Amino acid sequence: MRLLEVSRELEVLHPAVLLRAGNCYEGSPAYMDCRAGNGQGHPVTGSMVVLTIAHMDYDLAHNDGMDRGAKAEAIGQANLRALCQRCHLRHDRDQHAESARKTREAQMQADVPMLPGFGADGV
Repeated sequence: MRLLEVSRELEVLHPAVLLRAGNCYEGSPAYMDCRAGNGQGHPVTGSMVVLTIAHMDYDLAHNDGMDRGAKAEAIGQANLRALCQRCHLRHDRDQHAESARKTREAQMQADVPMLPGFGADGV
């Protein structure tokens, strides 16, 4: 699935997921009891909450089931959850670390100069 297609799907899905969630955080494996409300102060961090839509299984093909029938739509709805920033970043941290590792490796192989402190030796 291309980025533009994902972007268009999320334009439709984002409001639907927020509506289903009652404009509040839906829970993640790390923070099942967090109930941060969109546009409110976070109950733990105090920062303003902007709910984002997380792909719980990272498979973009499971986004929504549009044009693929009711069973696919149910899978998509289960795969997408409204999360606050803290919980979304925590949920995605391993994926972000892996992406950063792959980027560093690609830059080293391409002999692209890196910023100080971001090289393989940390210098």
